[in-house]
Amino acid sequence: MWSHCAFIAGVFLLLLSDRRVASEDPETWWSIGQEELRETLRTVRNVNKAKNVVVFVGDGMGVTTVTAARILQGQLKGASGEEGYLYFEKFPHTGLLKAYSNNMQVSESSASGTALFSGQKVNSDTVGLSSKATPKQCRGSQEFSIDGLLQWAQANGKSTGAVTTTRVTHSTPAGLYAHCANEDWEADTDIPSSEQDGHCKDVATQLVETSPGNRLDVRCNLYSTI
Repeated sequence: MWSHCAFIAGVFLLLLSDRRVASEDPETWWSIGQEELRETLRTVRNVNKAKNVVVFVGDGMGVTTVTAARILQGQLKGASGEEGYLYFEKFPHTGLLKAYSNNMQVSESSASGTALFSGQKVNSDTVGLSSKATPKQCRGSQEFSIDGLLQWAQANGKSTGAVTTTRVTHSTPAGLYAHCANEDWEADTDIPSSEQDGHCKDVATQLVETSPGNRLDVRCNLYSTI
């Protein structure tokens, strides 16, 4: 489905960009480059202590998606699109992350979310477990649980919360608080009988019964609040 959406979006952008644009001489580009350099040099390093930290996660928001959004934004304003910037692209400090999991070249939500929130590359399909855990194998998996942003913040007496436009048990937000061998074990009925003797807790149970999920000050999605 996503490949079809990307193809349609690409065709749409191509059609919109089929227009004549004003030519710009070398002096124009030199001026633009000089101004961007001056803007960078004017940046003052912020050495203050942050009061709040908000982590926004654009699930699936890779370079291609950002490029398409930038072009569309410009074209909707009547420009060719490529020359513009999205707001966050003008932040004084930006960087890129390589999205891959420990055992797969193309990562997915649970491994990516865990990496974002803990700083550790883990196996695909697992949530909050180190790369030593075997995906979809309950028994013994809990000994490989790893801590992340929520545990560190709560250990330092900080208030914490999680807000999502997906299910709160979806694999991306689950990476904040859950430790599970299978991202699809969102409820107890999702755990197959062959794995239930391992005493693994499903994601939803961990959210309301165990730390750090049960210590969240805010837990909500677009449709409801827990």
